Amino acid sequence: MGRRSVSINDIKTPEERGKLVWGWITGNCISEDTRFQIWCYLQNYYLDGSTQQCVDSAEEWKEEEKETKMDTNHTYYNSEAYAQRDYLFRALRNAHYEHEKDSTNKFGLNDDDTPETGTEMIQRFKDGLYVIQKYNPEDPDSGDYIRWRDPNKVTDRAGHREWMKKVQDLREIAEAKIMSLDAAQGLAALNEFKAATPS
Repeated sequence: MGRRSVSINDIKTPEERGKLVWGWITGNCISEDTRFQIWCYLQNYYLDGSTQQCVDSAEEWKEEEKETKMDTNHTYYNSEAYAQRDYLFRALRNAHYEHEKDSTNKFGLNDDDTPETGTEMIQRFKDGLYVIQKYNPEDPDSGDYIRWRDPNKVTDRAGHREWMKKVQDLREIAEAKIMSLDAAQGLAALNEFKAATPS
């Protein structure tokens, strides 16, 4: 909805002037043309005290608006709708974390756990489930060491970055649905996000 333009002739009472002055101060729902008219109006009425009366009315209306907003917020934050959305948003955040954790395995970023016993270590060597990480002269922090992982496991960092970007996009879509739709539709959006998999 566009900002309304009000003629100077519409400013009839101190209360009406107060609302328009507050709109002029905040820029809410007031066109630039109307704001200029109000400014001229205040200048013209400066000598007979109407300006102060107008500003006082604006302050009173500001307080009424603030109290109304506080009552509205208090009602919403104690409502069932807020509790439902809060639950869905927290569940969505946890689902995003699960996607992040699972994707490091799916794209081969994680190594296997270190063997806990000598027997397990020997078996890993026999099965060939290890990789010798060679020293890289271009990386001073690198060195020769054993990585416990299947050498056939491919590390796909580019694919991981692309998938996580898609996960973020899907999360934003789910957030918008949770915020704008009812609880049942929000739950459906959450479950759809959870079920998403790399293509």
